[in-house]
Amino acid sequence: MDFYSIYFLLFFVTVFLLNYVVSSKYRKYLIFAASSVFILSFNLLSLIVVFLMSLIFYFLARYINEKNHSFMLFTGILISFAAFIGFKYFNSIGDAAILKYSLLSFKNTDIMTNIVFPVGISFYLFQALSYLIEAGRKNIIPENNFINFFNYLIYFPKFLAGPIERPNKLISQLKGDIVFDYKNVTDGMKLVAIGMFQKFIIADSVKRIPDAVFYNPDKFPGLFILAGIILLSVQIYADFMGYTNMAIGLSKTLGIELSPNFRQPYFSTSIKDFWSRWHITLSLWIRDYVFLPIAYKITKLFNYQKKHTFNPQHITYVVSILLAMTLVGVWHGTGWTFMIWGLLHGVLLAMSFLTKKPRAGIVKHLNINKSFLKTIRIVYTFAIITLLWVLFRADTFSIAENIFKGLFAGWHISLFSVISLKRYLYLIGISRLDMAVIFVSVIAIFVYDYIDSKYGVLILLSNASKFKRWAFYYILIFALMFFGSLNNIQNFIYQQF
Repeated sequence: MDFYSIYFLLFFVTVFLLNYVVSSKYRKYLIFAASSVFILSFNLLSLIVVFLMSLIFYFLARYINEKNHSFMLFTGILISFAAFIGFKYFNSIGDAAILKYSLLSFKNTDIMTNIVFPVGISFYLFQALSYLIEAGRKNIIPENNFINFFNYLIYFPKFLAGPIERPNKLISQLKGDIVFDYKNVTDGMKLVAIGMFQKFIIADSVKRIPDAVFYNPDKFPGLFILAGIILLSVQIYADFMGYTNMAIGLSKTLGIELSPNFRQPYFSTSIKDFWSRWHITLSLWIRDYVFLPIAYKITKLFNYQKKHTFNPQHITYVVSILLAMTLVGVWHGTGWTFMIWGLLHGVLLAMSFLTKKPRAGIVKHLNINKSFLKTIRIVYTFAIITLLWVLFRADTFSIAENIFKGLFAGWHISLFSVISLKRYLYLIGISRLDMAVIFVSVIAIFVYDYIDSKYGVLILLSNASKFKRWAFYYILIFALMFFGSLNNIQNFIYQQF
């Protein structure tokens, strides 16, 4: 029951109406039932796993908070990693037919080729660990009511791909009273519409070129491979941003505020800046529960040894960031390409940290114009991020290698031969109208981010005249009807993680 299905529309309208009708003391049962039905619509395994994991973490958190037992905290972390690795890396339950049961299809259904993968597991395990760690640190009092905790893990608008919420923020909202707020509802609907535009028009339109290029890079010259890499960067962002806006918007109509997950990441001036803007809730989770604890342990080790001939701060940061970013890569996927993708981000962050002072000295010495320097940094950072997305997208190193080699081949063919250009476009299967949609889509994603960073899109819409607002809404509706990929909808990219 994906966000774009007619089933979800009927389901959500029902939940929305009941949300403002039922008494506040029964509202938790509505969220519990709605989220359970939503998960069961994918497969039975997903519901069983999240229920069992919820029971385990519910009792572990209470025990840790009462007894302050570090061994039980370690046990919870171990269980999380075992569950994550077990389901993500091993095809051990592919023949368990009953576990593939889906509420909507009434038949066996796979979410992957030969294994039933519990949807959302990466995201709710992160939330469960956050809950466990915060309970161990005495930052929260564990819930006495299991349903309140269960709702925190399975709240359906964010279940598939986040945002990754902290217990302090979300649990209190899920337990609190909800009052109908017209502005919240309308703002939520606007975000849903914007998210649909980003997903169904931008992401699903531009994906055809990256798909063709990565499927067979040997058939395309450098120009098309470069276009494929750039459009891949746009696709990943528009797809994930589209999901996030829809999730935040749906939740907002129910009176629940979810955390922002993006802040114009392709306007970043460095790799560090990028990770403060991209998948923000994941970045903060890694910072608070991986990077800082590792850095703290290493710092204690250096303080204990006292004498050293190197800068311990440098070693602490480098080791901590390399381990943290490698974990980010492993979290994203099972292949070596994901691990190297995360590791390279760690290497770049480490290099940026180590060269911070020399680079600042060079910039000061050259006296470069600040606006020009910022532009160069944005372009440079976008180029690096875009090239690294190749490893994220490529299934194997050989495909990635062919992509990088192809970047430098065949430019004379594609640049100076109109016939060749038409042939390659025909090979991909896109028309002139498709090209126009792709071109407008690329411009739209950057224009949207620029406007949002300067004024805030929702604020701008609220302050606009009635004519301008409805003109914007009609443009979104007609664009979705005539140019959206509603007849060939693709799953959200981050749904697989």
